[in-house]
Amino acid sequence: MEFVPITEIPLEKDTEEVGNLAKEQKEGDNRQRMQ
Repeated sequence: MEFVPITEIPLEKDTEEVGNLAKEQKEGDNRQRMQ
């Protein structure tokens, strides 16, 4: 009998979104430095 917490699924989605936000912010910082 496996126990999979319900929170695991949304958490995975949240980390993906946070990763995308961090990536966008990093790209924005790079653009600011170039200007």
